[in-house]
Amino acid sequence: MNREYAAELHDGARPGARSATLRVSPEGLRVTSTEGLPVLWPFAELTLVRGQVRDEPVQLEWRSVPVQVVIVRDPAFRTEFLAAIPRGTRLRGSGGLRPGAPWVWLAVVLALLAVVAAWHFGVPALADALADRVPRDWEREFGKQVVTDFAPPNRQVQDTVVAGPARRLFSRLESVGATGGESAHLVVARDELVNAFAAPGGGVVVTTGLLRAMRSPDELAAVLAHEAGHVKRRHALRGLLRQASLQVLLSLVAGDASALSTGLQAAGALGRLSYSREHEREADSDALGSLARASLPPMALAGALESIRAAAGEGLEQGFLSTHPSTPDRLERIRRSLANQPRVEVREVVTPEQWRAMRAALPEPERAPAGH
Repeated sequence: MNREYAAELHDGARPGARSATLRVSPEGLRVTSTEGLPVLWPFAELTLVRGQVRDEPVQLEWRSVPVQVVIVRDPAFRTEFLAAIPRGTRLRGSGGLRPGAPWVWLAVVLALLAVVAAWHFGVPALADALADRVPRDWEREFGKQVVTDFAPPNRQVQDTVVAGPARRLFSRLESVGATGGESAHLVVARDELVNAFAAPGGGVVVTTGLLRAMRSPDELAAVLAHEAGHVKRRHALRGLLRQASLQVLLSLVAGDASALSTGLQAAGALGRLSYSREHEREADSDALGSLARASLPPMALAGALESIRAAAGEGLEQGFLSTHPSTPDRLERIRRSLANQPRVEVREVVTPEQWRAMRAALPEPERAPAGH
C-alpha cells in the first residue's frame, strides 16, 4: 500500500463532513472513516468531479447508494491517484483518458481547456437557471442543517438584551422588503469569530464576535441588510449549485432532486458558502437601498466593512471576510454609489442605552484550556 492521505468524507447518510484517510491501491481507493474499517472504492465506480486542473483539490464521487464523496487537498494525491488508474479504465469526469500513453497528454490538455471553459462560462449560468427548480421546502430544511452545524441550539443566544438589537434591526429591514418577501429568520450565535452569513432557505446568522466588532447600531444594520440581500436573491443556494458537480446539475435538469443532499453538502464543505464578486455587488447594492428605505444611513455599510477588517486583524482568511471579500475597490464602489444620493433622514431603531446594554451583556470571549 502507498502513502496515506487526509480527506473530507461525505457519506450521504448524515449532514456535514467527517475526517477520513485514504490510500491508493491497484484496485481503487481504500477509504477509512474515523470510526470504520477500510472500504474499497473501485476505479471503475468513481467520478472525478474536481482535480482535473493541477493544484486544485481533488473531489471524487463513489457511485454507491447513497453517493459518497471525498475531498483531498494534498497536491501529491492527484499525481499518485492518476498514475494508479489501470490501462483501459474510463474514469468518469476525466474524459475517459488514462495517463501514460504517449499521445494522451495533448488530448488531456485540450480536454482540460474545454472543461475549464465550459465550467467557467456555462456552469454558473446553468446553476443560476436551475436554482428555481430546487424545492423551497428542501432548501429550508437544508439551510436549517447548515445553521445548526454552525450554531447548535446550546450556542444560540436567547438573551433578549444581547439578541434584541439585532432582531429589531432585522425586523425593520424586513418591513421595507429587504429580503424580497423570502422567508427569513435571524440567529445570534455565541462565537468569537467575526462572522455573519445567510444560509440557504433564509437563515441569517451573526456571531457575538461580530456584535463586539460593530461600533454602532447603524453598522450592525448594514451587515444585516447585506445578508438580507443574499437571502432575497438566494445567493447561498446559487453559490452552492455553482460548486456542485455536473452530475447534480444534470439531475436537476431531468427533474430529479435526489442527488442534491450529498452534492450540496460536498459543495458547501468545499466552498464554505463563499460568494462571487457578482453576488457581492448585488448584495451591496440591495443593502444600500434597503438601508435608505428603512431610514438607516447607507454609508454605514462601508464603516461596517472597515470595522470587521480592523477586528479580524491577522485572521482575514476566517469569518466574514473569507466569504465576503472586502477590498479597497469594493469600499470605493460603495462610496461612489452614495456620492450623489439624497441624504437619508435617520430614524432610531436601537437606542444608545439598548446598545450599551447589549455590549455590556456580551458573553466573555472563551479562552482555550491551559496547555492548548
